[in-house]
Amino acid sequence: MEVVAHFCINCGVPLETKVLEGRELEACERCGFVLWHDPKVVTLVVVENERREVVMGRRGIHPGYGHWCLPGGFVNDDEHPAAAAVRECLEEICAEVEIERLLGVYHIQKSDAASMVGIGYLARLRPGAVVGAGEEMLEVAAFSRDGLPELAFSSHRQAMSDWLRIWEQLPTEKT
Repeated sequence: MEVVAHFCINCGVPLETKVLEGRELEACERCGFVLWHDPKVVTLVVVENERREVVMGRRGIHPGYGHWCLPGGFVNDDEHPAAAAVRECLEEICAEVEIERLLGVYHIQKSDAASMVGIGYLARLRPGAVVGAGEEMLEVAAFSRDGLPELAFSSHRQAMSDWLRIWEQLPTEKT
């Protein structure tokens, strides 16, 4: 990760590296402000259609340009993660979804940016929903559990693994 000079948000003076709680962090000598390196929060959604196929998009942006992924993205500071998941599905696959359950929480380590905490949900398309590619997608398609494509991100692969485990535990609901 590129080193960038940071300044205190209270005093405006340059922050200095200190060891706090066993970690190297930047802090202000004057007022005690500490620049904590908190992760960003993102959502990722395994969206099932009426045939229990998974709706995915092929990315039209970096990172992962041209690769398949689950719909999802950053959670805004004023929204609940489940609401962000619904919003991201509308933006990326152009369809309204209903959140069914939490799939898992995933740590996404980054070397070139802040790490992320991914919150994975299982959702279903709302009745009558027709999917389409949003601005960040090249195309959208639905895949059976036996024909899943390689996914761009490890957190998406983890969520799909959790979905497959759940799918196997619900044999009476399989179609």
